[in-house]
Amino acid sequence: MSNSDPVEVEVTFLRVTSAAVLVECDEIEIWLPREKVQFDGLLDHCEKGELIEVTVPEWLAYDRGLI
Repeated sequence: MSNSDPVEVEVTFLRVTSAAVLVECDEIEIWLPREKVQFDGLLDHCEKGELIEVTVPEWLAYDRGLI
């Protein structure tokens, strides 16, 4: 697996802005840039506290402590 391979992670949705999405993983709040996050659906329609699965580059997941 290369550093740019995408990985899927399950996180808790908290909120979204035009630039980033705030999620929680293992009780830690993490900001992810929207341009790097893939999600089946619309982030603008998620409810706070909802479990969602997002796809992010492996390097970003590692950098933010998601894996």
